Amino acid sequence: IADHVAVSLGRIVAGFAAGAALGITIAIAAGWYRTFGNFVRPGIELLRPIPPLAWIPMAIVWFGLGEPSKVFVIFLGAFFPVLTNAYRGITSVDPTLVRAAQTMDVTGLALLGRVMLPAALPDIAVGLRVGWGLSFGVLVAAELIAADRGMGFMIMNARQTAEVGVIIFGILLIGLVTLATDWVLGLAIRRTVGRWHAV
Repeated sequence: IADHVAVSLGRIVAGFAAGAALGITIAIAAGWYRTFGNFVRPGIELLRPIPPLAWIPMAIVWFGLGEPSKVFVIFLGAFFPVLTNAYRGITSVDPTLVRAAQTMDVTGLALLGRVMLPAALPDIAVGLRVGWGLSFGVLVAAELIAADRGMGFMIMNARQTAEVGVIIFGILLIGLVTLATDWVLGLAIRRTVGRWHAV
């Protein structure tokens, strides 16, 4: 069981970290540079409603049956929630804060780093929490791709042998691991974002 949990968590952490990093980066760039935002938003709005599970065939074509295809599906589960919330945070910063900073000669990247990013942190934090939860949501589907270990594999393997008890245990195990890790993530967010905001 510990091995299945460890393997699944490794895949989730890898996919979530990549999705969160890219999502926040694109959101900041799109919110700060309006031309770039106008360029990428149509593509994002086109791809965002597509469920990550629909990408499984393409993941197999692009990455084969190894670990990258599983991580890619989890990456998609995290990417769009993080991107959407981070973008909303960057673009909804109170203009009064921006003008107040500008009166004190805070401009350019200093304005972004010292005013806009701290103000957007609550929305970014929400995106991280949602993205983390959705990463677990696509875990079982991701581990359908020729996996031989993992919590999702454990459930699907038990289905083939009609071991209902193992299936139920696997489902509850995913829920417990999600709950525990989300609590840890929430605690980390409160200790960082909480320096500027009450979350």
